Amino acid sequence: GITAAKTCAKAGLDVCIIEKETIGGKSIHGGGTLFHHIFQSVKMMDKIHHHDLWEIKGDSTFLAVNFDLLKSAYQQEKHMLETMYSDDLKTHGITIINGESVLTGAHKVQVDNQVYSGETIILAHGAILSVPGIKHIEEAMEQGYVIRPTDIASVEQSIESVCILGGDHIAFEIADLFTRMEKHVTLLTNKQPLHEIDHDARKVYMDHLNNDYLEIVSHYTDMALADRQVMYTVNGEDHVLKPDLVVLAEGYECNKQVLGDINIEVNESGIITNQFLQTSIDHIYAVGDANDKIKLSNVAIKEGEVAANHILGKQTPIDYDRFMHGLMGVYEYAYIGQSEETIKAGNEPYHVHSFDLSRDNDLFSNVDTPLIKLCLSKLNHKVLGLHIVGEEANEELGHLYHIFQASSMSNEMSLPIYTRMQKIKEEVEAVNHRHVDRLINEALVPVYQ
Repeated sequence: GITAAKTCAKAGLDVCIIEKETIGGKSIHGGGTLFHHIFQSVKMMDKIHHHDLWEIKGDSTFLAVNFDLLKSAYQQEKHMLETMYSDDLKTHGITIINGESVLTGAHKVQVDNQVYSGETIILAHGAILSVPGIKHIEEAMEQGYVIRPTDIASVEQSIESVCILGGDHIAFEIADLFTRMEKHVTLLTNKQPLHEIDHDARKVYMDHLNNDYLEIVSHYTDMALADRQVMYTVNGEDHVLKPDLVVLAEGYECNKQVLGDINIEVNESGIITNQFLQTSIDHIYAVGDANDKIKLSNVAIKEGEVAANHILGKQTPIDYDRFMHGLMGVYEYAYIGQSEETIKAGNEPYHVHSFDLSRDNDLFSNVDTPLIKLCLSKLNHKVLGLHIVGEEANEELGHLYHIFQASSMSNEMSLPIYTRMQKIKEEVEAVNHRHVDRLINEALVPVYQ
């Protein structure tokens, strides 16, 4: 929303932003920033505990991460970013209106008792939490026993056990977070955990996530909540948990409340949009989590730019294959392109090249990366998918971009990492007899910049 507003304002349009709560969206207020801070601190602790690899001497067992201080720092950063965003928008002449909004016409928005009109409307109001049909769950949410992922920052460090409902990216990020805080976590999902990601990456990621604090239960049935207990059935056997807290992480669904009585086409994922983010009403756009596309902050920012440019008469369609996906954590998972299962279903012949760059491998250089997996087309050697699991998976993608795009070494890249990335490039090219750069070029240029 901010990106779209600024792009339009810079072009001379009169722009206002209507915000129900505070400027910044889920990227700031949804806990992602807090997760990042905690994971970075825990990663540093992990490196300290492996201090022998860095030739550092001493006893590191007395060191610990202060999560309360991290939460305090997160609140300070949130406030700073809110102020920065608001000041920046006002500098660009953008009006900020606070209140709950609803469309009352094709060009009209009502905010509380005031109606505003505009030639064009961009919906950037996000999605709403998906609440499964579990007995008494809404009552438990009202009591604060079941919380949303966005409420993680309010959790007291004194809790001992957590139950997480969900089996996709956000559920596993939260599980990793709490286990690193040495809380006992039970993750419950009624399907295959992380079912959408590549099977090799899933296995490696889950192997490294596994620890004494985590239990994963899949394919449960007949769940209910009562008296601060979670009851469920697996293979006909009844189970009862008594966690201190339950986190609902079943994903998000379309937020139709803002649409009012306006007939805009939607599906379960969100508002249906075309390549320029137009809805079924062509002067109303939907960007970010509001639409039916990928729910990622980097994608949302690009969508805001594409929608604004289209309003200004510039047709720059968005290519969703260009964007990196992944999981935050002490071990990250980052990928672009398709999983091997998706490639196989498309019947295109392909090669797979996998590399283990973990601590036990000769190419290890203080960054533990147990999997780099390349799926290449046998027809044209195009990279169909690139999957990385490791301590710095996102950074590794950046290094791979440099290696495949330029023969010179980046000043930002350490020699050991450069050497091992160059080794991967040489081994792949030895088999395929040409540069593997097409997807890297198309997908990573905007990410790395």
